[in-house]
Amino acid sequence: MTSHLRLPVAVFVVLWSVTVAQAPDLRAGAAAPPPVYGEDGIQESAHHPDPRLRAMANSVAALVPQRDVRIRGNEIALGGETLADYVMERCGGPLCDGGRFRNQPTPAFCSGFLIESDLLVTAGHCIRNERVCQRTRFVFDFKMDDRGSVAPLERYDVFECQALVRRVNRRGVDFAVVRLDRDTGRPGLEMEADDVIGIGTPLALIGHPFGLPMKIAAGGTVVRPRSGDSVFETTLDALDSNSGSPVISTITYRVEGVLARGEEDFVETADGCFMLKQCPDDGSTCRLEDVVRMGVVMQRLP
Repeated sequence: MTSHLRLPVAVFVVLWSVTVAQAPDLRAGAAAPPPVYGEDGIQESAHHPDPRLRAMANSVAALVPQRDVRIRGNEIALGGETLADYVMERCGGPLCDGGRFRNQPTPAFCSGFLIESDLLVTAGHCIRNERVCQRTRFVFDFKMDDRGSVAPLERYDVFECQALVRRVNRRGVDFAVVRLDRDTGRPGLEMEADDVIGIGTPLALIGHPFGLPMKIAAGGTVVRPRSGDSVFETTLDALDSNSGSPVISTITYRVEGVLARGEEDFVETADGCFMLKQCPDDGSTCRLEDVVRMGVVMQRLP
């Protein structure tokens, strides 16, 4: 599917269709993604009622394959099939009628966030080595606008990998740190160094589920703190390509951890279409999401 957006500014964003099969080297690295717990709390970043989370979203990036980003002057093109096409490719069947975001593009394969103005954290399975890092573009402000269209991107929203500073993906610890090619002019998010987090702590997630324009999901909680371990478990509404998203306490507004892995996303209905898997609020019948503690990440920074 091809859609052309007429924009009232000089920047022109073009979205064209690509299949998941065209990017196996990046998509295949994703860990099992989580489902939706209780009511679906995923919202467009521009529409979320919490102004502090909206401000923090400015420091969150979409990870997009280099070949799916085209920059010519002020014209930017992002590859990305629609979510409906994505589900058909991935699941072998259609997205059920009424599925949210079905016509939005899905160019991102993971998410990431700034801890300094030129230093970004994501999941380790997203950036497997230096070669993958060099073939990835880090795109900020990929989101929907108030009119329901993809917001215009500008050349300075797109960054390259200068170096893969650190990567760990073993024994539950799953993160990577990337030095970007230049200063973003955006602040790093405040991190929580304390490894203690209590059961029931309210959490939010900012990122690019399914590679979609940026979403904020609040209303999750800590279910198993796993004191002394490198990860804790939550009921956040996170989906494929949310890997690498910041997990934020909505009490302190500090980043508590990096989303790593969780439950599968879709289930097939009796009608032969696919819908998001629904889990109870406490996550009792589903695999919970693993979140790597920021204290663990900070201890391993050079």
